[in-house]
Amino acid sequence: MLGPAGAVPWLLERALLTPDHVVEHGVSMIDVSRRNANLAIVVEGGPSYFLKQGKRASRSSTVRREASFYDWAEAKHPPPRFHALLPRRLLYDEAADILLIEYLGNGRTLREQQMAGRRRFPAWAGVVAGAALADLHRHDQLDGITPMPDPRGGLPWVLHLAEPDLGIFAETSAANMQLVRIVQRYPRFAEEFAALRRDWLASALIHGDCKWDNWIVPPERKPVRIVDWEAHQLGDPLWDAATIVAEYLRCWLNTVPVVDEVPSEQNLDSAAFRLADLQPAIGAFWDAYASGIGFEARERADALVKATRYAAALLVQVAFQQMQPAASLNGTVVCFLQLGLSMLERPEEAAAQLLGITGNGRVGWTPAALS
Repeated sequence: MLGPAGAVPWLLERALLTPDHVVEHGVSMIDVSRRNANLAIVVEGGPSYFLKQGKRASRSSTVRREASFYDWAEAKHPPPRFHALLPRRLLYDEAADILLIEYLGNGRTLREQQMAGRRRFPAWAGVVAGAALADLHRHDQLDGITPMPDPRGGLPWVLHLAEPDLGIFAETSAANMQLVRIVQRYPRFAEEFAALRRDWLASALIHGDCKWDNWIVPPERKPVRIVDWEAHQLGDPLWDAATIVAEYLRCWLNTVPVVDEVPSEQNLDSAAFRLADLQPAIGAFWDAYASGIGFEARERADALVKATRYAAALLVQVAFQQMQPAASLNGTVVCFLQLGLSMLERPEEAAAQLLGITGNGRVGWTPAALS
């Protein structure tokens, strides 16, 4: 494993840094590891790099998969608007499983941009994300995209959560075991997840993990870049769009005060972020995305319902991920599950009243009850 001590010699060997960079300017390193070992390497007044290395070298390495995406993108000579969404890939060292791309250190993540508005989520951020995602999904040179190496055929794992395979229990928490039992206790989850699996339409290149942390917005707001392409695939574009919507709801639900683990309408009204704070940005995102794709009126309405159902499934996925290190469920996560079930059962009502896309102003919303 190439650690911080080995990164500078590795870059010097490849003439990506010079001794002058090291001696005269100095090299700063920021450990930004998540699933993989990640380093941001910054030279004052010089080059900056983002180095990503798989923690376990294998043919199924997610770093290798991301490198294959950049190879595909370069080979396909995609149109400029698509290419502008990507950071520049500099090299991939297959033997060491190291991917080097440009470091976009002058920008902020979309999460940082959204949360900087003092409880007012800027509509322009929704527009930027919606337009960029439409540019991605309109790309029509789809042959050669590497299939997802999993038995689910690229379907999101959460859509199988009601009937999980044994692999999910290998590294999961006691809290997540509780969450799975709750999902299994309510047959409607299994029914709705099965319907979403049937409705999955693999018709576009999708990012597959469009959470706000994977968007970099420069000071001038464009071109926005999308990073971390490990989960890219030929998939349903509305899954990416739903991920953006689910991120807004996640921000809201994580500020809901829950007393005695019983979320209620009164609790929802007491959240630090209100629906009225979120809805204009959600609507701006959806308008920019739907317009960029070029949906006709009927297509737009159907796509909104499907995206709302996907967003509901993503709330369950977020709840599972937030509980990974926990010993027991908390009331906030129960609120995620309640809202997710309500949105699955009543997607048209959720789109209008919860997301505020078809109407103006605040509308009351009562989640389903889970006992």
